[in-house]
Amino acid sequence: MSPDLRRRIPGLDVARGLAVLGMFAAHMRVGGELRPDPQTWSALVDGRSSIVFATLAGVSVALLSGRAEPPEGLDLSRVRLRIFIRALWVFAIGWALQQLDTFVAVILGVYGVLFVLVLPFLRWPVRRLLVTAAVVAAAVPPLLVVLGQALTVADMDGALAADLLVTGYYPALLWLAFVLVGLAVGRLDLASVAVRRRLAAAGAAAAVVGYGGAG
Repeated sequence: MSPDLRRRIPGLDVARGLAVLGMFAAHMRVGGELRPDPQTWSALVDGRSSIVFATLAGVSVALLSGRAEPPEGLDLSRVRLRIFIRALWVFAIGWALQQLDTFVAVILGVYGVLFVLVLPFLRWPVRRLLVTAAVVAAAVPPLLVVLGQALTVADMDGALAADLLVTGYYPALLWLAFVLVGLAVGRLDLASVAVRRRLAAAGAAAAVVGYGGAG
């Protein structure tokens, strides 16, 4: 078996596959508002697939930048350039899809922006990434409201940068939180069974707290 196959993490491929299937289901308008009624459970795909993609984007950045051992110096600069070029390609594809003017909320342009926004965080430790993600998740929503109102007053809310960062369907300033969580996850030893169990437990606990708090 080749080194690449030995280093591959099947769970990430499964997560990507589920996110792709969820994306198709969401775009085909499968499901509605998610409620305790099992008949509404198909609505799991609505909005959640894009969150999975954003989190996996952070994991991908971690895999591209040394996994648990991020590079330094010139190697770090090369990695950042590689990710930046990928961001340009993703953004270009997203822009092209956006020109089709369909009912689909295209997120690829925002992904391109997120790849750029995460570049300064490549060497941050896991705990610092998670704390920053929590701060972003808590502090950015009210900030988006203020910035959105200011952009509207200035008649700039329709500008491309404003749409991508603040006023769009997927505001990158907020979605950066998911990418930072994914980057932190990608910095862990994902080949370790113990680590995967802790991640599963943490994810389940976060879901309970999140949905419980929302109720």
